[in-house]
Amino acid sequence: MNIREFIQIKAQHRYAQITEMAHEEGGFGRLYRAIDTERQQREVCIKVIKPHLSKDLQIKLWNEEVQALELYRNRSGIVHLVEKQYEFDRDDPYWFLVMEYVHGKRLGSSKYRIELDVEDDQAIRIIFQLCSVIYSIHSRGKYHQDIFPDNVKIQGEDVILLDLGGMREAERRSGTIIFGGEMYSPPEVSPTRLRMKRFRALRKQKMGSFESADIFSIGTIFYELLMGQPFFDSIEQSNQLKEYIYDYYADPETVRRLKHEYQEAISTARRNIQSFAEFLEEYDLSGPLCDRFAKTLAIHPQKRPSIEALLDVFLPYMLERARECYAHADWKNAHLWFRNLEQHFDEIQLECLSDYQGVGEIMSRHLHTHFSIYIEACLMRGVTQYRQELFESAQRTFLKCQDLLERYPQGCDEQEKNTYFLKIVNNLAACFHKRNQNTEALHLLKSLSTAQGNFGQIISHNIQACAT
Repeated sequence: MNIREFIQIKAQHRYAQITEMAHEEGGFGRLYRAIDTERQQREVCIKVIKPHLSKDLQIKLWNEEVQALELYRNRSGIVHLVEKQYEFDRDDPYWFLVMEYVHGKRLGSSKYRIELDVEDDQAIRIIFQLCSVIYSIHSRGKYHQDIFPDNVKIQGEDVILLDLGGMREAERRSGTIIFGGEMYSPPEVSPTRLRMKRFRALRKQKMGSFESADIFSIGTIFYELLMGQPFFDSIEQSNQLKEYIYDYYADPETVRRLKHEYQEAISTARRNIQSFAEFLEEYDLSGPLCDRFAKTLAIHPQKRPSIEALLDVFLPYMLERARECYAHADWKNAHLWFRNLEQHFDEIQLECLSDYQGVGEIMSRHLHTHFSIYIEACLMRGVTQYRQELFESAQRTFLKCQDLLERYPQGCDEQEKNTYFLKIVNNLAACFHKRNQNTEALHLLKSLSTAQGNFGQIISHNIQACAT
């Protein structure tokens, strides 16, 4: 019985037009594209664990990927499972899982090079979205460990992270073997099967956080998107750094008697890091953001920033870029920057409800720490929509802002809260007025009639406009 026949029998002929996607085959699975006849003819992706693997390994891989995807069933930016998965018997010839088919373009069709042509501003937004997704993963005490160009898909302006099959618990700290991802994997990842056990022991004892492997991969992708070439000059250089890191932690004396090839690989990496930092400064990224992104490429994992430390400086930068576009009446791009910020916090807000091992508390703390950025991004996106004469959309956005202020009263101090409230209600009234709902507009504006100073003058002017 072949794979297609088995899928048809197991799924009771639910899936039609099952076609292998040979060019998107992964390390452990074959991918098939199909039509789901029970879900309005939507396309799905069926991942079949490679049958030549041992049965124990097939079952292990299937369970790990399903469990990983279940954690993020409602999280945007990550590929989703399609409903409940099928149950398999040990004797079944194939084990498969069914995911939504993600349309769009991959950053690259291989693990060796980014092929998608992306403008610098979009590159920054892509990396921001990746950081947002990885923050969700790391907050659960896990790390992805397979962030390569062919695992990142772009749908318009949205980023979807694929293949969570390699995701691991940070505390478990497995010894990673790379499968063709040498150009994006960090030096502390094992380059060969033979050294896997030794790398595992060293990583656990001496190299610190395993999440830093994801940070390095994000850094290499950002480097290549902006610089137009990979961070590593060659796979050989990548592997030399891996050998160096192993020797360094196995025998610290190695640093005093570096092999010539190690010295060359280290010098090249440091030179590329310096070039990257200079490019970021010329691009007018904020100083802290330049510094932290340069450090994502640090050879030693302990020197890389955490994902939270990256977001701490990334979020204010994103807001500043949005403000700049707004100031230049570039409504389209202002909307994109504001939307990226708002989507990040929308996801955080949903995850505040999580009862998974303290995730809700972590997300609540993040939300309260950066609440002023959230509310301003939301408010200014509404104003941008208003400027584009999308009055109904703007009205919905302002109502959302009002709800946020009521839901998170401790998110900002009293003065900020009052200022935001005045802006939100005034803009809501403006939307009502533009939609010829002057009675509702007047009602809102009169509730603000005690406003003083410039706000008071604006409110008085708007009341007169609605009354005439």
